[in-house]
Amino acid sequence: MKIEKGSPDLESEVIFRDLCSHCGACGASCVKHIQYGEDGIPVILDSCNETVGLCYNSCPRTGFNLSQLEQKMFGKNREDELLGVYSEKILVKSGNSNEILTNLIPVCMKSTIAMSSFMMKS
Repeated sequence: MKIEKGSPDLESEVIFRDLCSHCGACGASCVKHIQYGEDGIPVILDSCNETVGLCYNSCPRTGFNLSQLEQKMFGKNREDELLGVYSEKILVKSGNSNEILTNLIPVCMKSTIAMSSFMMKS
């Protein structure tokens, strides 16, 4: 079913919300109104007059409801915009940023975090 939305809707609902997956579907369907920046993000050159925009309807991220997906996957919505959905926060002190993962691994191995994450993915 074609959705009656066009390039302004694609911009506001996907591109400006950082949901673009850089797949190129929108640009492939509309070479006249869409180009890509150096970062791979689509740039809408001008709004077209299409009420049923091919760019919008070809985008896999339109209609992407993040909170609904999180609710189905984790049984709750995100508590923190940056961290997303999590079960526990762990503070790991490190001298520099290159040591964070190295210091986090022993903490996870001593707790049930590593095991529960592994079990969820299996």
